[in-house]
Amino acid sequence: MDKRYKNFLSSVRYLIWLFLVGLFLFLISRLAFLFVYGDFNDLSSSWPDVIYAFVFGLKFDFKVLTFAFLPLCLLCLLQLLNNSNKIIYGFYYRMSLYYGLFVLTIISLISVIDFNFYKFFNTRISVLLFGIVENDTNTVLKTVRTDFPVILILLSLLIFAVLLFFLLKWLFRKEVKWVYIQSTWLRSLSVLLFLGIYIIGLRGAIGIKPLDVQQSAISKNAFINSLSLNGVFVLKTAFADKTNSKISNDIPSMLKHNGLESPKEIVEPHLNWCVDFQRCNLFFKWETDSTNILLPLGTQSIEKLDSLYLKEKQGF
Repeated sequence: MDKRYKNFLSSVRYLIWLFLVGLFLFLISRLAFLFVYGDFNDLSSSWPDVIYAFVFGLKFDFKVLTFAFLPLCLLCLLQLLNNSNKIIYGFYYRMSLYYGLFVLTIISLISVIDFNFYKFFNTRISVLLFGIVENDTNTVLKTVRTDFPVILILLSLLIFAVLLFFLLKWLFRKEVKWVYIQSTWLRSLSVLLFLGIYIIGLRGAIGIKPLDVQQSAISKNAFINSLSLNGVFVLKTAFADKTNSKISNDIPSMLKHNGLESPKEIVEPHLNWCVDFQRCNLFFKWETDSTNILLPLGTQSIEKLDSLYLKEKQGF
């Protein structure tokens, strides 16, 4: 059989093992949430939804893992150009082992953070995490040192990483009997099938809309809905929410973004009820969303806008 295709299959084998270990770690995390935070009296009539949450959660887990292991997927495809006989001792083997170890360890760490975040706030990781850290970092660090056995957690994480390293090394060297394909067009079809599955995994769905956190609403029970998520996905969602909710005070950039040349284009429509803009005690903030409207909101960014307005006053 073509050595290149054989190397591709061996690389896919490494990737499959990493996915299986990752899915198992997410399963353990989900079980921990259920048995520690779940109210079994409340869930007694909703066990079908609980089971479905575990099944549906595989979609979130698979999407996270496809993004996390995307570099290995690309290197896997490059094995179709590798004609070496010793892939197990080659670059892809080492890359899969150490990169996979790093990713799975980080996933485990985020899951632990998510688990403890729920303990304090009764919700998965949210944008609240960034607000707490940014606004009162010293207090957060003090609370972590006081309420959590940091040394024990770090030591446990180190032991976990060492055990995971030996597990991956054993799995990668484990012999697997392949049904080797001799036909060239069937080989090409199998590569395309691999790509198709991976692309679907990146989207998390076959339909037009990619998988997002809103689709976790599978039950009337809020805990069951949160159970289908995982720590990495909610962290990504929280970061996106933080980015989208960030308010910019860079007035020139906001004007340019909205296709405006000067502040007078914003002010003029409102001069009929605010005669002297410089002395008016009702201030505004420019909202750079799809509505493109001027909203009264206190004294936040009027100073910069007023300064630009004064500079442009000669043009009025």
